[in-house]
Amino acid sequence: MKESQNILFVDSDEDMRHVFGARLRQHGHTVTFASNAEEAVGLMRQHKNAYDLIITDLHLAGEKSGMDVIQEGDILQAKGRFWLISASLDHNEAQMAYRAQAKIAVNKVDLDSMLQKEGFLPY
Repeated sequence: MKESQNILFVDSDEDMRHVFGARLRQHGHTVTFASNAEEAVGLMRQHKNAYDLIITDLHLAGEKSGMDVIQEGDILQAKGRFWLISASLDHNEAQMAYRAQAKIAVNKVDLDSMLQKEGFLPY
């Protein structure tokens, strides 16, 4: 399993933040939460290059989306990796995620599996 990582978890769904945050923290990771893109971008500006992994839902409350988090984060978090949670991506979104080298999880089960496969959580 990976050493402690600093993770930014962006999701409008409080239950998602709670469930995945608790699991990640239980296994030694530091998790910071944002409920929308504006909050996430503010955190990334405030803590430049601080996050090892940024996990964001595509559809967020507010005017901006998870793609905005990835676009801004690509500049502000040079060392960070991006994971996008989305059950549906259009062609432009998929291309943008690909250019940012973001991994895509299609649902909560897929995200859990990715976290295990990448060593953030045990099998």
